[in-house]
Amino acid sequence: MSSMEKAPEYRRKAQSGFTLIEILIGMSIMLLVAGMSVSFFGLIQWNTASVAGEIFNRQDAQNCINQLGRYVYPATRLENSEDGTNMVLVWRDDNAPPTNLDITDDTTGVIYFDSAQKALFYMPDREFQGNYEIVAQGIENCQMSVAGNVLRAQITFAAGPKRSPKTKTLNVSLAARNIPR
Repeated sequence: MSSMEKAPEYRRKAQSGFTLIEILIGMSIMLLVAGMSVSFFGLIQWNTASVAGEIFNRQDAQNCINQLGRYVYPATRLENSEDGTNMVLVWRDDNAPPTNLDITDDTTGVIYFDSAQKALFYMPDREFQGNYEIVAQGIENCQMSVAGNVLRAQITFAAGPKRSPKTKTLNVSLAARNIPR
């Protein structure tokens, strides 16, 4: 065999790696999955904040009911205010021993809503104007009325930070239980 007859055999080595198209498709799929996971975590975060706001509103409502009950249940008498404002007069017997049959010596307190401060207040003795307790804050509106020995209130809690994005309305009826017989 002559040297001309022996042509070198060129063997192609196996190529390793990816083509440009394969890399682009892989990156597109990876970006799509990353985008979906970021959207999913954003949705979870929004949902968690919404549920936390609902819980905060419910806690406010429960605290408000508890506080109002603390003032209304031991009352000897309830009455709408004389001047037509959104205020309820609450009488209580501070005497020791209690004189349940006589309400002339009872102390008159006031439950009132201040729309400027968006809060519901209780003043244990209306003779001392500076002495008051906050019943609930973050209240958009409050309507109170007395029928017999029952206080009825419709309280609307405002939406806001740390709260539900919607306003929530609470309807509550509380009866005075220390009524003289």
